[in-house]
Amino acid sequence: MESRDWRVDLSLDYRHPTLKVSYAEAVANRLKRVYLALLGVLLVAWVFRISSVTPRQDWLPAAGICRLPGSIVVAVVGMFHVALLTVAFWPRERHAKGEFREGDTDDWKESDQ
Repeated sequence: MESRDWRVDLSLDYRHPTLKVSYAEAVANRLKRVYLALLGVLLVAWVFRISSVTPRQDWLPAAGICRLPGSIVVAVVGMFHVALLTVAFWPRERHAKGEFREGDTDDWKESDQ
């Protein structure tokens, strides 16, 4: 799709920038596309570490950090990952406009805010 006045549109957008996507949608998108996979690998490595380092012991004490009991550490790690999944997959209305979403590609110029 070609626009004859793309330079004018671009310069106007530079002079009066607007957010094209909400903060919550941007965070959820970034989590889904990049960080959940990375944090999932870290979680698997951590579970492997606490379960394989002490094979003859219970894994819960092995999860402890200094004087912090393993049960608290496991609870915090679990709540952190549940919170990330909630943020990433919570159903919300999409506000992104332009190349990654359905709709007219000229709609990116208007802002809902």
